[in-house]
Amino acid sequence: MTAAAPPRGTTTTDYAAHLDAAHEAAAPNAVVVGPGGYAFATPERLAADPLWLSGTTGHALRPAAVLPVANRVAAEFGVACARLADPEPGRVVGARTERLRHHLLRAHTRLLAHVVDLTVADLGGRTAAGSPLLGRQLVQAGIADAVLLVEETGGLLDAGVDHDAHPAAFARLVRGGRALLRLLGAASFLTDGPGGAVLTAEQVGTLYLAVRHD
Repeated sequence: MTAAAPPRGTTTTDYAAHLDAAHEAAAPNAVVVGPGGYAFATPERLAADPLWLSGTTGHALRPAAVLPVANRVAAEFGVACARLADPEPGRVVGARTERLRHHLLRAHTRLLAHVVDLTVADLGGRTAAGSPLLGRQLVQAGIADAVLLVEETGGLLDAGVDHDAHPAAFARLVRGGRALLRLLGAASFLTDGPGGAVLTAEQVGTLYLAVRHD
């Protein structure tokens, strides 16, 4: 059994490319490293001898080793996790790590916009007591809340939201994404459902967006 076909081009599988673009926006060939020495990127970028860049201090890092961290869900969407062992700070790099966070919020917002489309398509094709589930008032209210969240967050990003607001924006996206998955129910975690992509975006955001970076 599979989820309903998306009404337009699939974006859940694009998240990995957006993640690499977010690292590139911080500095060329960089992988920004979060708390605990962890990093998320595509396997190709992690293996390409990148510039390891501290997301808090802006220093280049020299790790004793780069250790893969198993993450089956993220791997299904082309995202890998690694941990730097005993990283030593090197030179300060003229990087803009806040750009990574801005790009990740944008990618997460676009992902949820797509999940809204999937939810409308799926619930519009399912019925209960002879009526489409999409016609239920609570369902419509939930979708309207998600659409408003996507539009508001996109507008804030367009306006250049201050990086101090990134954790709050991420927290709202997490709540909105989980509300959409509840509307979809089990369909969100079918073979081509969006549940795994939303979970991956949450994991990446928890590392890079959940706390303020000075």
